[in-house]
Amino acid sequence: MDLLIHKIVSGCSCTTHKLSKPRVEYNNTTEVDVTFDSESSHGTVSTVVEVLYFFEGDQQIHRLNLNLSAEILPDINRPNSIRFACGESTKKSVKLSANRLAAFKVLKVQCTHQAFHASCSLLGQEVSTVDVLINFDDTQNVDCQAAAELLVHTNSQNEPLIRLAIQVEQ
Repeated sequence: MDLLIHKIVSGCSCTTHKLSKPRVEYNNTTEVDVTFDSESSHGTVSTVVEVLYFFEGDQQIHRLNLNLSAEILPDINRPNSIRFACGESTKKSVKLSANRLAAFKVLKVQCTHQAFHASCSLLGQEVSTVDVLINFDDTQNVDCQAAAELLVHTNSQNEPLIRLAIQVEQ
């Protein structure tokens, strides 16, 4: 009895798949090529790819879950987020360091909210470690729940844009 693959469902938009052939004859195989795009993810990531299939002559759908997980090592080490206290104008330094690269360049830094200003004294220079300075101006009437990010543009092929959440806490 042949096996027929009805559908393949990816657990997130980060995975795509290609099926070599949807009909599998008895005692034969097929291949499901799954590609995971880590984008700017790092750390442990996981997703599920679900294969829905049935046997010829039997319309009952069966499920096969392919559990995928990976440890994504960033090219450039950085903190997960940056925290500021609401009501307090201040400066913070964010350290970026080479991980899988010998060195890298910071090409541009910017913040997505007007209450924050980012700068880097070593823009365009090859470095193994660099500090990005963030100024928080609380006089800009920032909503303490507002979402903001530090955007760091680099020359890394795998991580051309690093996005770090800026959190303002009560």
